[in-house]
Amino acid sequence: MTARHRASEARHGGRGAARAHTALAAVALLGACDVIAPPAPEPEPPPRGYYVSQPLTDVRVLADVLVLAPGLAFAVGSDGAVAQWDGTTWSREESGVTTDLEGIAGFVTNEGVPELIAVGALGTVIHRGAAGTWEVLASGVTTHLFGVWLRSATDAFIVGENGTVLRYDGAALTPQETQTRQLVVGADGTNNYFAMAQSLKAVAETGGLMFAVGASGAIYCYDPNGDPNGFPAAVLTCDNTAGNTCPAPGGANTWQLDASGTTRNLAGLSVRGGAFAPTTDGVLLERVSEPCPAPRDDAGRFTQDNWSDDFRVPTPAFLHDVWRDSGMTFAVGLSPDIFTLGGDGWTLVRVADEAELRAVDGTWVPPGDAGPEDVGGPEFIAVGGGGRVVRGPRTLPVAGETLLAERPADEDFTE
Repeated sequence: MTARHRASEARHGGRGAARAHTALAAVALLGACDVIAPPAPEPEPPPRGYYVSQPLTDVRVLADVLVLAPGLAFAVGSDGAVAQWDGTTWSREESGVTTDLEGIAGFVTNEGVPELIAVGALGTVIHRGAAGTWEVLASGVTTHLFGVWLRSATDAFIVGENGTVLRYDGAALTPQETQTRQLVVGADGTNNYFAMAQSLKAVAETGGLMFAVGASGAIYCYDPNGDPNGFPAAVLTCDNTAGNTCPAPGGANTWQLDASGTTRNLAGLSVRGGAFAPTTDGVLLERVSEPCPAPRDDAGRFTQDNWSDDFRVPTPAFLHDVWRDSGMTFAVGLSPDIFTLGGDGWTLVRVADEAELRAVDGTWVPPGDAGPEDVGGPEFIAVGGGGRVVRGPRTLPVAGETLLAERPADEDFTE
């Protein structure tokens, strides 16, 4: 080997050794550093929809619910149960009674305080005012009370069994005994009076009139604005013929029987988006005509029906309550389904085979920050047997809630 070859081999061998040394150093350096993993994908947000829970497992039934605003609702039920919803959880409130509560009504005052009245069995009436605690009011009756409506903090109507009507003036409850006598014009043109015989299930105000509904298709209307104080003092005249007894001149105005056009039992009354009374066979009786009461002929027969039975859910279910908002209808009852009517027709949401939902109420929820699809819309709360609570239709869940499936209605309801 020449000197030139030996010099070249020495040079190349040196470069190879240097490369090997550099590679080993790089491997050692990598081993000494942590490997940076790619960021984990964002978790999928929970779907919007209908969610059910049983937050009050010791309650046999929640009979009514009042939604005052997004994140503010109250429910009442068996054994004096009262609960408040704050948008995340339900919390119990001390009602001061152990009787079953059937109805609740109220509003939020200008000071932001809920003004509430709840009613129930054995003449129970409880009130929640500015102090935020419940107090028992003396009703003076022992009949079962089902419905209540607050016109203001100093004016409310309560209805119940045997045509019971009470009025609240902010301090005391007064039975409207002289205001519930019904005028019937006999075939001979004479006037007769009788007391309301039907149990009244609900009461509400619409179009400046109070309406009460109950058994056998009974719908009554009443003008609550008869005098400057809001308490009626209209004179009812009659002819006193054939020994009939007329109310004394200057006596109070009366509740008047309206033309419902049906003998179906009416279980509730909704005045949001129209006046609707749910019935025992899937019909939502809808008020379509005025005045109230409807006109009669000389024989005492109604000459028009003020209520229509054309609005129905897809199956003949016993309906307890209905709530409407922005073109959507939500009806609940003895069926295991919630009936929802939107732009695409009726859909059904199965809650549970043994479910009985007793009431539904809701509010409009404005757009939020839960994503581009959070455009706002109607949101309801339904309550019923076993302390069940259902929220929908575009609700985001909270702890303890289970998503329900929605499906198209596949049955036609025809008589």
